[in-house]
Amino acid sequence: MTELGDRNGKVTYKRDPFDPHGGQNFTDAQDDYPQRINRESMSGEFGFRCRFRGYDAYVESNTNRGGRAKIDIYYGPNGPFGPGHHHAVAYRESPFDFVSDELR
Repeated sequence: MTELGDRNGKVTYKRDPFDPHGGQNFTDAQDDYPQRINRESMSGEFGFRCRFRGYDAYVESNTNRGGRAKIDIYYGPNGPFGPGHHHAVAYRESPFDFVSDELR
């Protein structure tokens, strides 16, 4: 059994050796986006997994072409990078105002 956890010791990913990889292996123990982004967005660079709009998500800090600090959020029914995932973007100074949300 493979188990991964967050820095607080909560298990966030579980998979038996012969189970397929994928979003189904993430547990419900993950925090929602609002809970995590409030803690993380004030720090430097970050990347974390959470729940976003009811789906497993991967959130990371980044910058746009103009150098403005932004937040990239990848989420969807097949996991954050699976087929049919979404890519949402917000700026660091307003992490709840999404400037785009595209289906990939």
